[in-house]
Amino acid sequence: MAKISERSYSGKFFRPKPEVHCEEDGSLTIIATPWGNRSGAQKVISTIKDFFLSAIEDNDNTSPFEVLTYLSPTANNLRVSVMLANDSLYLEDNRNEYSSGVELIVIAKSENEIAYTCIGMPHIFIDRKGF
Repeated sequence: MAKISERSYSGKFFRPKPEVHCEEDGSLTIIATPWGNRSGAQKVISTIKDFFLSAIEDNDNTSPFEVLTYLSPTANNLRVSVMLANDSLYLEDNRNEYSSGVELIVIAKSENEIAYTCIGMPHIFIDRKGF
């Protein structure tokens, strides 16, 4: 697995330092950039990690959201994990007043599949030969 490193960069606009979580086996990588309270990014990472890892261990897990038939099990688990994190952040931090926001990229790997979701920055650019 490739090592993820982080660095600060200067520019016109401030960008907070992201929180990064990588599973040892490369099955899940989460980069969460907090806007507002830093604990928001930590909550999002914890929620995604807990649901996603338990869902891949238990094939008969129950989802609180609709399972989409056109997505693979990995992609569905990733989607549900992020939706749960969104709900959790809203209910715990933003219900009465918006105080925490998180830009997020989550990458899940299972056998020959990579599923990802991106909310805000950073973006993923895929480079394929011949295109």
